[in-house]
Amino acid sequence: MPIIDIRFENSILFAKEVGEISEEDALEWAHQVQHYAEHSPTPIVALIDAIDVKFISHKARKIFIKAANTRNFKASAVATHDQSTIQTARVMGIMAPDRHTYIFDNLEQAHQFALELANGASTI
Repeated sequence: MPIIDIRFENSILFAKEVGEISEEDALEWAHQVQHYAEHSPTPIVALIDAIDVKFISHKARKIFIKAANTRNFKASAVATHDQSTIQTARVMGIMAPDRHTYIFDNLEQAHQFALELANGASTI
């Protein structure tokens, strides 16, 4: 499974993605977003390690965009340096609610941003 690690802690839903992301992978991730957003007393933030992603299928892209509209889901911080993945994330960000997807060069920057959003230290 190309999403090899999903966990939720302190209002942050972390996902490690590798290789090719399929419709099934995106559906599982979207289900996790919905579940945690529904049960969290505060808005959640997704932290996505996409450093090793090679391709995101068209159907997966649509699912990620739809998931961005989940109530109580504040934003996604995506770490990647692959130009194709950056371009895909930008397009998905344009199609998602305003200022929902943020792209970072490395996981440390994305994690710091996600922490600030989850703790209310940063507003978007």
